[in-house]
Amino acid sequence: MSDQPCHKRVLAWLVTLLLTLPILAWALIGIGALLAAMGDQDGRVLFFRLAAACAALWVVDLVGCVVALAVETLGQRWQLTESASEPTEPQPED
Repeated sequence: MSDQPCHKRVLAWLVTLLLTLPILAWALIGIGALLAAMGDQDGRVLFFRLAAACAALWVVDLVGCVVALAVETLGQRWQLTESASEPTEPQPED
């Protein structure tokens, strides 16, 4: 049984989060700025901290995505090297 589909699912989730977290962070910053303009300083602080948490999670996700891609690439290279080093049986001549 191969773990290949699991790697692809994890990589798909990492890329999805990599694309959506900055959008969410900017939306939270916008809501925080709107609350600040309305005079709600506690709401501003809350949403800015949530945006900072999204940014920190994005950095962690970026590192995880790079590591996952490296593991995937090295795994493919190792499989190619392993299959190339296996001796092949000579073909019978007719």
